Amino acid sequence: MLEELQGKMKGLADEKFARVGSKAVHEMITEVGGFLIDRMHAIDETYCESEDGISLGFTLKIRAQDERGQVPIETKINFIRVKDTEMRVRFVDGDQLSLF
Repeated sequence: MLEELQGKMKGLADEKFARVGSKAVHEMITEVGGFLIDRMHAIDETYCESEDGISLGFTLKIRAQDERGQVPIETKINFIRVKDTEMRVRFVDGDQLSLF
């Protein structure tokens, strides 16, 4: 699996992207993997303490090039022990009559 991932990363490094350069793509993949490696003990501990599993989230923010021509990439990880989520879904008929 790791060899397959490394092969795909090498393939991406050889590709040309219109806006996001191949170096930036490589850095994004490396940073997400780095977070997993760096935080695996905490993730494992949190998972073992949970009753219902945990959710992991990664956020990548790619900003416009700065004055030095560098592309700032912010990478964040979050995971929670207790799932506290609320979701509402409403369906509205597109042909609804006027309310007034």
